[in-house]
Amino acid sequence: MMIALTGSRFGSLCYLVQRRNYQEAFQLLWDIKYNRIPRRIKDPCRSFAIRWGIRTEDEALRQFQQIYGWPLEEQDTTQWLEDVKVFDRRVGARSDGTYTDNNGGHGVLEIKCPLHNPHDQVPAYYMIQMYFEMKAYNVREGCFITYYHPRGWQEYLTKSSGDERTKEQRRTRTLVGPDKRKWKKWISNPSEPPPSTPMPFILRAWRIKWDQDMWNLILHMMTLIGQWGDDPSQEQASVLKAHIKKVNASLDTLKPEPLHVPYEAPETRKRPPTPRRSARIRSNKEH
Repeated sequence: MMIALTGSRFGSLCYLVQRRNYQEAFQLLWDIKYNRIPRRIKDPCRSFAIRWGIRTEDEALRQFQQIYGWPLEEQDTTQWLEDVKVFDRRVGARSDGTYTDNNGGHGVLEIKCPLHNPHDQVPAYYMIQMYFEMKAYNVREGCFITYYHPRGWQEYLTKSSGDERTKEQRRTRTLVGPDKRKWKKWISNPSEPPPSTPMPFILRAWRIKWDQDMWNLILHMMTLIGQWGDDPSQEQASVLKAHIKKVNASLDTLKPEPLHVPYEAPETRKRPPTPRRSARIRSNKEH
């Protein structure tokens, strides 16, 4: 079985390059080029986050359909791009699903279920992945969905121990809903029973429209990768990183349209800051 460059693998490569994790990016590229099974991720948190994301996709898809009522269709096979090759192999993508909106528009779905915090915007490396999918499925729009449920880090915190558990307890998370303070207290002391009230999930979505200039930029990035030899340098990776920055800059122009999701839990109102005791005493003396 030939390992091909897919939208998700290309997005992972861009993610690693953007974070300057060049060695792992080169390793991923060599695995594709020489048809090797990618190595197992050693970081336990990252490994769990990937498994959690895969397990929760169906749940996110059901919640999205329940909110919008759009007809959805799951996709199980990889679609291949015509006349696009890297390392003399076909390039393809597999969407998490396709939809038909209320106006009859057709598009692809890309679902991400992060472990710690929901996305506030569409990251550049996921935008690149979605363009692969739009091109492969011959549609001109797509919907990026981020679905966050705290059940994931609860599960990971329960399974982890020692230094990894301490590190996870200190990690910043997005907490919403009326009982978020109780949940925050439970994170710092998980030996106590968790709050009885379940935490609400967060689902955010953006609609992305096709842009030919963006696709031309991605094609140029694939050409650069195809020119990398067996010993790519950091300078070559830096050139790719500069192109990823161009994708980020293009997001300001393209402006993915946020879809209104009525089921996102509202933040609890913050109380006005209480004046310090010394200020209160001084104020009372003046009166």
